[in-house]
Amino acid sequence: MRPGNLSLVRCLLLSCLIVLLAAGCSQDSTKPPDDQPTGFPEATTIAQLLQNFIRAYEEMDYEEYELLLDEEFVFVFDPRDVGPGEPWQDSTWVRVEDLISAGNIFAGEPNIDGRVVDRCALDFVAGQPETSPVNDEWQMVVLTAIDLALYTTEQQSGDQWILQTPGKYEAHLHLVQTEPEEGARVWKIIRWEDKPPTKALPGPVTENSSWGAIKGLFYVAP
Repeated sequence: MRPGNLSLVRCLLLSCLIVLLAAGCSQDSTKPPDDQPTGFPEATTIAQLLQNFIRAYEEMDYEEYELLLDEEFVFVFDPRDVGPGEPWQDSTWVRVEDLISAGNIFAGEPNIDGRVVDRCALDFVAGQPETSPVNDEWQMVVLTAIDLALYTTEQQSGDQWILQTPGKYEAHLHLVQTEPEEGARVWKIIRWEDKPPTKALPGPVTENSSWGAIKGLFYVAP
């Protein structure tokens, strides 16, 4: 190759290298920093736990919901939601059973009626924390005016249904603080008591139910 041609090739290669380096720098500058926070804030306060609780339902985030439940978690059904003819026969659930139901809700898995959840909406009024009557080392928060709505689609017909809790309704959340070897102490739910009303509100394409009854519809074991 002649010297003049060799110099030209070198210039072209150098130009290409500069373009590639510039493109790489441009892409790197758009990447988020490695230390950018992800996930929900730690539930170091009861108020933050309740915010994470709502957000986990509305974003259908199973992993964050799982973090809210203590290892000794128990869900207590209202007596009217269990027994013969109901989806669930026992009066309580342990943590793994609750998580099976929540996992099916958040992952869009069909319930026992063949309906899948497209999105969730949740709102409630939280009372002031008080000493739990179950254990004086716990705190308890009473949730009122609970409005949980699961917007679902029936797989066979494509019909839209809303599974919803009526407004005059309570849930008692009993809370404990963890004792980690490292990091901050966080609040978790150790006991959840369902307190549905005596009457359900009518609706043309809405099925009103307690939170526990809705949970029971989605207990489809793997």
